[in-house]
Amino acid sequence: QLFPSRKGEYPPPAVKNESVSPNLALLETLKANCAFVYPHHDLTQISSKAAASTLASKEHQVRQGITLSRPAWLYDKGLTPAEKGIALHSYMQYADFSAAALHPKQELERLIEQKYLTQEQAAAVDLEKVTLFFQSRLGQRILSSARIEKERRFAVEILASEAGYSVQPEHANTTIILQGALDCTFIENNKLHIVDFKTDRVKNINELITDYQLQLQLYQKAMKQVSSYPVGECWIYSMHKNQAILVLS
Repeated sequence: QLFPSRKGEYPPPAVKNESVSPNLALLETLKANCAFVYPHHDLTQISSKAAASTLASKEHQVRQGITLSRPAWLYDKGLTPAEKGIALHSYMQYADFSAAALHPKQELERLIEQKYLTQEQAAAVDLEKVTLFFQSRLGQRILSSARIEKERRFAVEILASEAGYSVQPEHANTTIILQGALDCTFIENNKLHIVDFKTDRVKNINELITDYQLQLQLYQKAMKQVSSYPVGECWIYSMHKNQAILVLS
């Protein structure tokens, strides 16, 4: 019979009363393991690849917040200020500058026809701001250039510390891959100049320097690596203020 039918048929196991001394060596090992600190913790905070646009100052990220895309049916209620800024930025991205400088509305219609912009986005594009840009000194310099590139993409290797990361002295040579796309570059006097369009609704244009100086510095470092031309000036053009500001030269 494998299983007893009556309670107590098997005797209970004997209990031995023994005093056991603690294993002090094991205790010290456990304490040491619990107190362990990873010696390369600073490296765990560093992304191996980063986009220049995401490395803008924390002040900008906090002030601007996070903009989420909306489903199409919500566009019936009109675009938000942030979405209007994106629409204007998209116009500058896809427009033929020579055509836009002469006939901005016709260029807008072309962008709608070729589906670069939706009707809702096109309606939000302030063509007066476009005209003011091309009439500006910076706009005229770009139009006079024999070589203009927009959305110039790059991927380069830079020091993590150059991207704003804090690293220990022993990790000073740690590098990351920096990638991004420049709004506009143009060649003038055998130098490559960088222009970044911003649609932020700021009260003082100097806020843009605070928010985006690191981004422009990273663009400058990237172009020094990949361009055959020496890098000249780095500009921010505020579409909201209709004003250009020199960030680096």
